Amino acid sequence: MFSSGDYLRTIADELGRIVHTCELQGLLRLFDDHALAERFFCRLLNSAYQLQLQQMDHIQTSYPAIDLGDTRNKIAYQITADKIGEKVQHTLDKFVEHGLHKQYATLRILVIGKRQKTYDKVEVPAVLQFDCDRDVIGIQELIKYINTLDTIRLAELSRIMAEELKPRESVTSSKKSVAIGAALAIGAMVPIWFAASAVEPPMARLPLGSGYAPLARVSEAYAGMGTESRSWEE
Repeated sequence: MFSSGDYLRTIADELGRIVHTCELQGLLRLFDDHALAERFFCRLLNSAYQLQLQQMDHIQTSYPAIDLGDTRNKIAYQITADKIGEKVQHTLDKFVEHGLHKQYATLRILVIGKRQKTYDKVEVPAVLQFDCDRDVIGIQELIKYINTLDTIRLAELSRIMAEELKPRESVTSSKKSVAIGAALAIGAMVPIWFAASAVEPPMARLPLGSGYAPLARVSEAYAGMGTESRSWEE
């Protein structure tokens, strides 16, 4: 009924999809989407917070400590799927080591997923104005902030997602194609095995029926060869 509700549902669903994909691909050490996420979050954060962030790798390859920077508003972001305190500590140390605190007054770490409840063991360098409770944000905190935005901004965020992310239908179709292909392959092999076997295996109790097309074709192929084709209906 309300446009804002539709936009918020879309934003929440798509952010959840990004989290899920990056988490599973990370387990397989596939990090292509992690790198592409920087581009996506650059646009998303610029719109949500009215910033002018740039991807730092476009300025210098393997830029240290941060992924996004806005020199005008003096704010920098690191985008990461690693939520542990050691990662936060490493980022803070590298940020200071490379003198980035002189260029950016604010550093934030965006975790693609859920942040830790506490970061008690993180030691913030004295030259930094960094608060782990405030400046380490997860997707949940991001969504809570997005929920405070007006409908025009929500519409813009939804448009960004539509432009940067594959439609859910195409992802689903790909999965269905794989599933159907696997099912057809199994469907073609199982009746052949049935036709050549004199023993009824447990999987033969599937309700294929004598009218099951692949089984009928196998029956015809084996006609006159003395091999029995059975449906084993219960």
